[in-house]
Amino acid sequence: MNDAPSNSSHGSDISDRQVLDFLRRRPDFLTHHPDLLAALAVPGRDLSAADGAPVVDLQKVMLDRLRGEIGRLHDSQGELLATTRNNVQTQTRVHAAVLSLLRAHSLAHLAETVTTDLAVLMDVDVVALCLEAGTMPRVPPEGVRVVPDGTVAELLGANNNVRLRENIHGDKLIYGSGAGLVRSDALLRLHIVPGGAQGLLAFGCRDHDYFQPGQATELVSFLAQVLEHS
Repeated sequence: MNDAPSNSSHGSDISDRQVLDFLRRRPDFLTHHPDLLAALAVPGRDLSAADGAPVVDLQKVMLDRLRGEIGRLHDSQGELLATTRNNVQTQTRVHAAVLSLLRAHSLAHLAETVTTDLAVLMDVDVVALCLEAGTMPRVPPEGVRVVPDGTVAELLGANNNVRLRENIHGDKLIYGSGAGLVRSDALLRLHIVPGGAQGLLAFGCRDHDYFQPGQATELVSFLAQVLEHS
């Protein structure tokens, strides 16, 4: 007996119906195997029909679908790469900002670092450090803005530690003379006195959508926590 399979045996043949059924179940098959298009015998470009019936150019349909899918894949890949680059860039900036805060040797030095160095390190236009009156020393360090008790809760609510705002006009209470530059900002609660008056770290930017609700806030929240401990 010859055990080798026979190419002509009916048991190994695949019928047209089976192929059609498979492709209907896997309409994306050619998308995942675009090289197969080169091996397929597709209808020619002669679209005339003897009986006048409409003729569908399957070659054009398949190629258009393939080009569209490839275009969408390229767009998705580009968006993913851009997001990854932005995340890495933000992480690098926050790390540099944290190291800058940790190098501060006094409250005055810390306030100066926050209101000057962080603007450059975080690539924003204005950085404000606000402390409610109940948290302030007798003589506040230069650069620290004093705000009434309850201001932080009014801006962030009772339970939120971060708020991102877009399309705004900067608040002079927070940014002082730099308020005119601010069109979007990130507000972060600082827990200075447990159960009492609090502080606010604010990053303001002239771009109206630089900060937007829904953006990830883990990194800037970590920065605020470092500032709290400092």
